[in-house]
Amino acid sequence: MSSFTEQKGLSLDRLQTLCLVAEKGGVMAAAGGNPNRQSLFSRQLRELEAFFGAPLIDRRQTPHSLTELGRKVEKSARGFFSDLEGLAQIGPVGQVAMTIGAGESVIQSILIPSLVTKSQVGLKFVFRNLQGSAILAGLRNRRLDLGIAHDSGGHADLKSKRLLRHGVRLITRDAKLGKLPSVSWAELDQVSLALPEGDSELRKTVDAGLAAQRNSPVVALECTSHAQILEAVGCSKIAGVVPDFVAQRAQERGLYSLPIKELAGYSRELRVLWHPAAVEMKPQILECVRDLLASVSKSS
Repeated sequence: MSSFTEQKGLSLDRLQTLCLVAEKGGVMAAAGGNPNRQSLFSRQLRELEAFFGAPLIDRRQTPHSLTELGRKVEKSARGFFSDLEGLAQIGPVGQVAMTIGAGESVIQSILIPSLVTKSQVGLKFVFRNLQGSAILAGLRNRRLDLGIAHDSGGHADLKSKRLLRHGVRLITRDAKLGKLPSVSWAELDQVSLALPEGDSELRKTVDAGLAAQRNSPVVALECTSHAQILEAVGCSKIAGVVPDFVAQRAQERGLYSLPIKELAGYSRELRVLWHPAAVEMKPQILECVRDLLASVSKSS
């Protein structure tokens, strides 16, 4: 009787194809419009399904999605590839790659100041600008070693530690506003304001507060990140609403930072997360977590 690995249908190429199809959302997208690649990928998936004796792709909907078994196989394959990639990346110079997913403002305000010096002692950092859902997915499929995200629950399969709890502040170049101990929406009447775009929790809270005011600032700019708001305030008369840790960077640049009365009770928790299985192959993950927590605690 042949061993498991000697049975037909299972190969690294076929597993890589499954991961690619899952990532791109279908065979056609994974093939990039190339009919020859599409035919190859379809055949490889059928051979992989024959090996497991069950469908891995749900072809009843477009774009195709993975079946429950397909998701389990993909998760195992990604973990395997991630472990091999980590070993390969060590190379002759002994560097270990540490891939971290976080929002742009977290990367600029927290990760770079806290971790870049570690590159001198055997770590090479890769920072990826990602949203919360993509960070959790990246940790689960082992494409990320660490993630920094707001605590939203739903990640019992991951390990995490509290990084910091933050509120929000107004940042501005206006010296007159900057001398105030705090400011209300009414005091910002007709001030041009920069806010994060979309339906984030912060944006919903701000919009609700502005809607309740007869006199309130004018939303003149929407940005995809708080780091962009910081840049806009630094080169214009516009004011912005950003988390505390971004406001600290604003003060370092000579801008003013002050509390907003209506947002005094607003706070959110940032956590650093990782997959427990990843630590077995890359123990440097826990070292990085300790360094990050110590650096943030020291600077707060």
